[in-house]
Amino acid sequence: MAEHSTQLAAILGSLEKRNVAVVGMAKTGRAAARLLAARDAVVTVSDSAPHDGLVEAVTELRSLGCHVETDGHNAETFLSADLVVLSPGVPPAIEVLTLAREAGVPIIGELELAFQFCRSRIFAVTGTNGKTTCTTLIYNLLRDSGYSVALAGNNDTPFSSVVVSGENFDIVVLEVSSFQLESIVDFAAGVAVLLNIAPDHLDRYNSFEDYARAKLKIFERQSKTDVAILNKKDETTTLADLDTPAKRLWFSVDEEVAEGAFVRGDEIVFRTSRHDSILARTGDVALRGTHNLENVLAALCAACTLGGDSKTFSATLRGFAGLEHRMEHIATIGSVEFINDSKATNVDALARALESLSQPVVLIAGGRGKRSGYDALKPLVENRVRAMVLIGEDAPAIERTFSETTPVKTTATLPEAVETAWNLAKPGDVVLLSPACASFDMFLSFEERGEVFKHAVKEVEKNRA
Repeated sequence: MAEHSTQLAAILGSLEKRNVAVVGMAKTGRAAARLLAARDAVVTVSDSAPHDGLVEAVTELRSLGCHVETDGHNAETFLSADLVVLSPGVPPAIEVLTLAREAGVPIIGELELAFQFCRSRIFAVTGTNGKTTCTTLIYNLLRDSGYSVALAGNNDTPFSSVVVSGENFDIVVLEVSSFQLESIVDFAAGVAVLLNIAPDHLDRYNSFEDYARAKLKIFERQSKTDVAILNKKDETTTLADLDTPAKRLWFSVDEEVAEGAFVRGDEIVFRTSRHDSILARTGDVALRGTHNLENVLAALCAACTLGGDSKTFSATLRGFAGLEHRMEHIATIGSVEFINDSKATNVDALARALESLSQPVVLIAGGRGKRSGYDALKPLVENRVRAMVLIGEDAPAIERTFSETTPVKTTATLPEAVETAWNLAKPGDVVLLSPACASFDMFLSFEERGEVFKHAVKEVEKNRA
């Protein structure tokens, strides 16, 4: 690792005329290319997708002076490179990367690239679920406390875009995924948050243990002056051999902690070795569900590393109602509530959604599964789900799991699923889109899936009027 780090530092210390191959032409790959081109590297961006679907990206990259290749990867591009930069969605074991690795070419992710040029303090958040909510809340808490803050990473804004903008932020709050953490070398966060680890992406990893190890890399390069924030009730994050010299803060909704944030009655408390501070009341939290209260506690731990004012914090919490596609209220039609939780792309996320609801649920689920299995959901589904409406590739597997205990219907499209769910619902029910699957079998993204759901709900509402 030390040798790799030294080699990388030498390359990035002088990028002018260095041959750099960037893999992937989605927004993260394009942002990495902009950052490299701004430092006068000779950039080739390669994508295996057909050219016809990449015309806009190709035009942008060529305007930056980048070379582009589509319809597959040219091995020579990678073997002749001084450095290879990966987009997060690119599996690190594809053939051209294996060849480059064997030839001694350094391979890093866009997260590592941007880190090498970032001069701001970094707060980084990872976890199977809750990353976007927690990072956005940290951003709001710090912004409202008077800091200059950027929000980036595994969301709408690639880290490289923040760095290449040239703006001098006090803090960059990063959402980081396991895919991004796989390829770090020197990346370290002054404050690193691990929300939870549950089975996910087992279509990419050999085992849950491999996936967990990728998440835990967020602490790998921290020092004793840094802070690690951990979930007291998550078994994987409380490992005694967790490898970090950083100061540990804990958060818990169930018990008091030695140092960190917890709930005492209706008080949200932050405890240090010296004293307890009441930061807010649970009634200040606009978000629904215990899982979101955990996100709030983690975010407050992060904000409290810089001090902070309880009046500011409580005001921020009252004004933060959540994110689009995450337990998003869409409409109430005839006393049936419709909720869009399209961002729930794994089994644990669906479990958290069901736990947050007290009403009977007509559940719309399905899509491209991640080989996690659905058996763990049986108690929740049996107790809270009136009926299930399934879509997508994994509908047969979900039906096999639940058909003996729960009424199940399968539809060909999401609008059909919404109409079917509406017909099955009774007054006081919730129609919940919480797929527990990726969207890529039917949609370009979970965002598109959520927009289709919202449009279909509006159609139900219009037809009933």
